Amino acid sequence: MSNQFLEIETSALKLNSKDRARLASRLLRSLEKRGDARIEQAWTEVAIRRKKEVESGTVNRVGVDDVLENARKLVSG
Repeated sequence: MSNQFLEIETSALKLNSKDRARLASRLLRSLEKRGDARIEQAWTEVAIRRKKEVESGTVNRVGVDDVLENARKLVSG
């Protein structure tokens, strides 16, 4: 751990419980936002790849009606 981290941790632990909770909440939200951006980027990449596959003909499109019919068959046995 860096010295900066240890200093911040020491200071944070000296806060009253309400302020520690507020700080913890803000830190967690900052991680969630970062994760959301990575997830969004990953889905964008998947969408771009799939679009290219459809346009190049390397995959076939399946209509929603066919997908639902196949799903019903799988579920019903």
